[in-house]
Amino acid sequence: MRRATVRIEEVLETANLDAQMLLQVHYELIFELPEDQVDETQKLVITTMEKQQNPPSSLKVEAAANWVLSSANSVNSSEPNFSF
Repeated sequence: MRRATVRIEEVLETANLDAQMLLQVHYELIFELPEDQVDETQKLVITTMEKQQNPPSSLKVEAAANWVLSSANSVNSSEPNFSF
């Protein structure tokens, strides 16, 4: 997971997106970004995670106005979750 998070930061910077990874809590990554960049950022994060040596068996990606409005706080902590 650590290599993936480093790689995600590199990919987002290279893509000139305004997305910022704010927080990692266990298997959850939380990003802040403009609403018009959500789709592109989601695709890049999923692609980057899937290219890792041992990708997780399932990824859950969702977008919400804030973390409280997402279902991230109810996700099983062993399942990678990316909140945008």
